[in-house]
Amino acid sequence: LSRMSSSDDQSYLKHITVKSCPQTDEFWLMMRTELPTLLDNGSYSVLVLDSIADMFRLPSEDSTVSPAFSRAMNVLAAAAELLRLADNHNLAAIVINQLSFSEPALGLAWRHCVHNTFMLSESRNISLKKSLEHSTDVRAKYEIASDGVYLAS
Repeated sequence: LSRMSSSDDQSYLKHITVKSCPQTDEFWLMMRTELPTLLDNGSYSVLVLDSIADMFRLPSEDSTVSPAFSRAMNVLAAAAELLRLADNHNLAAIVINQLSFSEPALGLAWRHCVHNTFMLSESRNISLKKSLEHSTDVRAKYEIASDGVYLAS
C-alpha cells in the first residue's frame, strides 16, 4: 500500500480492465480463456477478483456429490487456476474474500490455498493473518483518500 500521485487521475483508469461474471460458467470461461489471452497481450502486474464466493454457493449440477464437496472442488480449482495465471504471467493475484458470520466466505478449502491472508477492518487496521514467508505479527493502520489507499503515518 502506498500513496500514488498523478497529474492526471484518469490515467490510472486506462490501466484497469473490469469484467463481470455473475454465473459460474462465465467465470470459468474468463479464467481459462479470456484472462490468459488478455494477459498474453497486455502488461498487467495485478489481478484482483472480487465477490466470487456467491457463485460457489450455487447447488452442484452433479447430484451424486454433496454440495460441500462440490463447492470445495470448485474453490480449489479456482485457486489452482489463479496460481497458474500468477506464475505464468508474473503477477500478483488478489482475491477479496468477504466474511460471513466471522468465517471467510470462500470456506476452509480456500484457507489452505492462499499464500498470504490480510484482514482489513472497519477501524482501518490491516493485519497479516497467514503467510508462507513472513511473521504474522504485522499490523498497521491504513487510510483511504481520494487518491488511493496508503499506510497511515
